[in-house]
Amino acid sequence: LSIGSKRSPRRWATAIIHQFFLLSWDLWSYRNDRLHGTSGILAVASHKVLNASIADQLALGHTGMTAATRHFLFLPRTIISGYPTALKKQWLSSVQLGRRNFVANLQPANPFHREAALMRDWLLPHQPP
Repeated sequence: LSIGSKRSPRRWATAIIHQFFLLSWDLWSYRNDRLHGTSGILAVASHKVLNASIADQLALGHTGMTAATRHFLFLPRTIISGYPTALKKQWLSSVQLGRRNFVANLQPANPFHREAALMRDWLLPHQPP
């Protein structure tokens, strides 16, 4: 027998079950945010690794970099450390690319220099000692 009261046992049990669902969702959301959030454990660890890599690149200085990419090193470390993770990764990629391009520019202009050296050694008569 139900009189339609707002305090009926069915409504009370339904409300309790609903609150348990909300509690479990809130707990999952809190734990997920602590792990994967912007101030979570993984984000802090990622920032520490990136900050160490940035410090290494800044310690190397502008030697071994092309003139077009040296401007990346003129930014203060405090500004770079405040960047989000994606921007730090982009900065590191740009600096590393500048160093690779510098090394590539030091290579001989002839793309076949190894083949030329091999042919030169083969064509020259071998003189025994």
